[in-house]
Amino acid sequence: MLLRATGLDDPVASSLVFRCWSEICQRYGSPAPCGETEALPTGSFIPPDGTFLVGEVDGVAVACGGIRRCAEAPPGVGEIKRMYVEPAHRGRGLGRVLLAGLEAAADRLGYGTLWLETGTAQPEALRLYETSGWTPIPKYGEYKDEEDSRCYQKAQTGRGDPCLSEPVQRCSDNPTERRSACEQTTPRGTARHPAQG
Repeated sequence: MLLRATGLDDPVASSLVFRCWSEICQRYGSPAPCGETEALPTGSFIPPDGTFLVGEVDGVAVACGGIRRCAEAPPGVGEIKRMYVEPAHRGRGLGRVLLAGLEAAADRLGYGTLWLETGTAQPEALRLYETSGWTPIPKYGEYKDEEDSRCYQKAQTGRGDPCLSEPVQRCSDNPTERRSACEQTTPRGTARHPAQG
């Protein structure tokens, strides 16, 4: 999967976010639009405080996720938002590749810790985070009073990730092969500026 940095104002990114949000509303039984996502400020996901990544397979956008400064946390804490993989492409390790890419982007943005919020209606997300070194924390943000909300954090290594090289990168979809199979690709106009994360 190829990850490229872009912004929420990118039509491809905004389309993925809309589909992500529609699925969340369906899973939690809420009418769309529900919650804060429809009002996510696009400026939160550009450097120096954030970035937004779109994942492509064979030229088709199939995944997305963003990093922004976490307003509810102490300085130096970033937050993952709108991490999503299209249903037809699940079960192939793309979520783990995307998560590693977001963590690497957070390293380059200077975040020492990442937080995120998910919920019990997303069991595959819970499994992904819990098997990727994320640990539970007290609830925060808009959903802190919701019974089905779950929040996690992960300390960053500060080393980045060789599978997220500037300006674009390609990684194996198999998480066990990622580090050996990762290869930097040449720029093809897929990186939109300002967005190097």
